[in-house]
Amino acid sequence: MKKFLFLVLLVLSVFAANVFAGELDVWGGYGICTKYISDQESSDVCDVISSKGDSANVSTAGLDYFFDNDKNVKPGLRVAYSRSGEQITTFKRKIDGSTYDVSSGRFSIASAMFGGKMYCDISENFRLNVKLFAGVVRKKNDSASIVRSIADIEYMFVFEQSIGVRYLFTEKFGLGLDLGFEPAFQGHVAKLGLNFKI
Repeated sequence: MKKFLFLVLLVLSVFAANVFAGELDVWGGYGICTKYISDQESSDVCDVISSKGDSANVSTAGLDYFFDNDKNVKPGLRVAYSRSGEQITTFKRKIDGSTYDVSSGRFSIASAMFGGKMYCDISENFRLNVKLFAGVVRKKNDSASIVRSIADIEYMFVFEQSIGVRYLFTEKFGLGLDLGFEPAFQGHVAKLGLNFKI
């Protein structure tokens, strides 16, 4: 009975290894918005006195999984999370000229996407790749303000593309750098990641 159970577990483990075989990229990055997503604007109630901070800076992290098909084009999945820096905006109320309000502006983005990558070997250890993903992005305005330039929560369908290079230390482990454009926060991002073949 024990030998039979061992044989069943062995067959299941081999099957699972074949089903989930592929490549996993674990990455983190830094981006710069081309415009301030959380910029505050004057309204009928307030005038903007000053606006400062680093909401144009975005930190991002995520996972890319690519299915193994023994070809240079691999389909894949992506999950990612991004968060902006904080921007402090000071308002002057038109109703009362002596009253000032200070607000904190920040936004966060969560995404789940489907796409893939195409790559070519440029040397024994270096690999050039292009990635394209499309999917749903959830953008949340974390601002604490009476004036907002975007909705509290917004869902968008976007395309993300990047170009990068990988250095392969071994057949199953590498280090990569990707440069791309992230339309969810309208900015460019650089990502440094580890690549594992599983």
